[in-house]
Amino acid sequence: MKKFFIIKLICFTFFCFSIKAQESKSLIVFAEPNLSIVLTELVRLYSQEHNVITSINFNSPADLIGDIDMGDPADVVITAHKEAIETLKLKGLVDVYNIGNIAKDSINLVTSIKNSQIPTNLLDGDINMDQALSILNERRSTLILDNYGSSSGRYSGDYLRNLNLGKFSVFTKLAEDRSSIVTSVLSDDNHYALLLSTQIKNKSGLRVLASQESDITYKLLVIAGDNMDTARKFLRFLESNQEARQIFATNGLNSAF
Repeated sequence: MKKFFIIKLICFTFFCFSIKAQESKSLIVFAEPNLSIVLTELVRLYSQEHNVITSINFNSPADLIGDIDMGDPADVVITAHKEAIETLKLKGLVDVYNIGNIAKDSINLVTSIKNSQIPTNLLDGDINMDQALSILNERRSTLILDNYGSSSGRYSGDYLRNLNLGKFSVFTKLAEDRSSIVTSVLSDDNHYALLLSTQIKNKSGLRVLASQESDITYKLLVIAGDNMDTARKFLRFLESNQEARQIFATNGLNSAF
């Protein structure tokens, strides 16, 4: 199911409305669901400053590509999923000269704040991700991962496989399951999960046990079409606007510039 958000700037005098209506442009953004909070703030700021009516479709990378293939209008796609980015390029859907790195995410090991069985050495605060996962692996803990078609599942899954830890009971969320992965983590107090910083923002029911910076870089890809000029201006805005950078930072994202 698609999720659309529309940000509109409305003038409250007839004169202001009549002038601005002639000048206003539109922008359609396709992005991953974990970016909903940060992008809603960013497009609101952009709309106010540039008089652009902006809508956002939040969906998985594969579904976003499918939507574009089916003819759904899109001006930019924002994702960190490497395979999805390459697919967009191979299909000739993007302006390859206007692809920008806009932010970096991190992987976090989390559990419920109600979990009473957390090993005490994980609560010290100075343990790194590899050590924390090794401890939980020896305890044969249950670990939840997002589906591989998402940036969260793609990067956390690869990270775990590289550690060669084989004692975990690993459950991977199905792509067809539209429920929040945070809900899956909180459904059992003793579950653990690897989630991105953007997924755990403002989730008060979670405890972060360890964090790991990774090569998770969100790229903005300008879709080839009639609205490329507006899309390029949005990319330049995200790259240069200081308030936009602050919005990234307060939502758990690091600078990619």
